[in-house]
Amino acid sequence: MLPFNKRQALFFYRDLFKLREEQERLRQRQAELERMRRDAEEKKAQSERGKSQQKRRQEEDERLRQRQAELEQMRRDAEEKKAQSEREKNQEKLRQEEDERLRQRQAELERMRKETEEKKAQSEREKSQKQRRQEEEAPSEVVKHEHRPQEKTQSVDKESEHLRQRQAESERMRRNAEEKKAQLEREKSQRQRRQEEKAESERVENERRRQEKAHAEREAEARHQRRHQGKLDAEQRRLKQEAAATNIQASFRGFKARQAFRERQIK
Repeated sequence: MLPFNKRQALFFYRDLFKLREEQERLRQRQAELERMRRDAEEKKAQSERGKSQQKRRQEEDERLRQRQAELEQMRRDAEEKKAQSEREKNQEKLRQEEDERLRQRQAELERMRKETEEKKAQSEREKSQKQRRQEEEAPSEVVKHEHRPQEKTQSVDKESEHLRQRQAESERMRRNAEEKKAQLEREKSQRQRRQEEKAESERVENERRRQEKAHAEREAEARHQRRHQGKLDAEQRRLKQEAAATNIQASFRGFKARQAFRERQIK
């Protein structure tokens, strides 16, 4: 049997050893809780970075889609303008060809008129000379050839009338071409205005959708942050409660050990 004081010392050292083990476990638990808190904060920061990067990527994709839509609209407008310019060039070319044919026809008619006038003047001169000769020779033969200058005059009048009709027809064609050109310009302006209105409405609709999507994303992110923050707060409260309970248990065990040691000393 050991002496009484040695047994008390043995119990004291045993309780002290248990208390140190409990304190060591408490420090390890606190270190583990601190590490878990840091991991949770790192995960939260990483999730925030991921969300911000995803949001930037979505905004960049939205801007890229809008730019592609604008480029496609510009390409269609350019193709339409090119086709319109080609049609206008073809119409201008046709008008120029028609004007050239009209000028050639007018020049030909003018030349024919001049030739007819020259022939008429020549015939008049020949007629006057012949009439003088016939008056000298036989005045009765003059009446036979009086209808020929009249026939030539009628042919010249017919050609002049045909020339006037051709000029009136060319003028009418020119006015029709100008009216068609003005109508094409009006249609082009109306079509361009409709396209601008459509593009503006599409832009407004895309902006509204983008704002709604951004608002929904912000709300979802806020809900996620609230849920995540609630989980973190609950985890921190649980860790604090566990640490407080561990401290209370350690303090109570130390108190019980000291109380038992004092009771052994008293005995």
